[in-house]
Amino acid sequence: TGRELYYPETVEALARTGMRMTLGESNNEHVQWSAEKKTDRFLSAHGTNGKSAGTDDDWYAALDASREVLVWAGKAKAKDGFYGAELPIIKTTSIVRKSPKFLAELLMDSERVKVYNKMSLGRTDERVFQTGVDTQGGAFGDGESKVVRNLTKPPMVNSIIEFVTCMHARKLRPSDMSILFPNDGNNN
Repeated sequence: TGRELYYPETVEALARTGMRMTLGESNNEHVQWSAEKKTDRFLSAHGTNGKSAGTDDDWYAALDASREVLVWAGKAKAKDGFYGAELPIIKTTSIVRKSPKFLAELLMDSERVKVYNKMSLGRTDERVFQTGVDTQGGAFGDGESKVVRNLTKPPMVNSIIEFVTCMHARKLRPSDMSILFPNDGNNN
């Protein structure tokens, strides 16, 4: 119904699930990721197992120098019957020389969607719960949350596709590190 988005705890639970969905194959209970061919070649050439991004400084330097955008296509591990489970999921990794706050604000700004998404024909804010990625303790929890409608014209598709999406951005918390880096013994 969409009414569940009026509860900060629901949005927070969605945010935590979203973080878990980005994890590599060995730690991911939600998504089965497959690297695209170009990504697989890059990963193999730079000392990773071809499944996930590297973690050492040399790996990041190679990615930065290449200016590549690594792309994985995901398939939900959900059982049949879950709404949307058949839809593709895309994950990317790249080096972007901007601050996390700049990127979050860019992605949340519907008027600037065409700056980074050339397939978008435009995005409108249907329902803004609260603004400001730095918001703390707002009526709808931390961060910025809204529902948007995006019209997209992907290549090789003869029609315009409409997406209605819940968007949420907030600062990472120390407790998020144990989700994002589950095998790192330094997390509290």
